Order: sequence, then C-alpha cells, then structure tokens
Amino acid sequence: QDLEFISRYIFNKLEYLRYNSTLNKVIGYTEHGVKNAERFNRDGRRDRQHINLDGYCRPNAELSFR
Repeated sequence: QDLEFISRYIFNKLEYLRYNSTLNKVIGYTEHGVKNAERFNRDGRRDRQHINLDGYCRPNAELSFR
C-alpha cells in the first residue's frame, strides 16, 4: 500500500516548509524555510516525521479503505 505523508508549515498564508515522506526530506520554499529545512534534514527531525507515516497514516488508511 503506497501512502504519502505531507506536513506543510504555513505562516501568513505562505508555505515556507514542507516534509514529504516519499522524498523523505524537508523542503524549504522561502529563505527562512530553506535554512530550517537544511537543519531539519541534518538533525534527524525528518526521520521523526517519517514515523508519522507508519504510526498514524497507515493504521488510519486501513480503516478508511475498508
């Protein structure tokens, strides 16, 4: 079963950061977002985000698609 978990960070209606489980990385869309994305990808925060895919998305997707 293929699932994609996306976590978007928005401030003042502008998306500045996004985690994508398919790419398994954080992507920055503004100057501030790019700096944070580099830090999050380095310090293991993206790995903690990936846990949401297995711990939250998969069990709930199974309930939704029965």
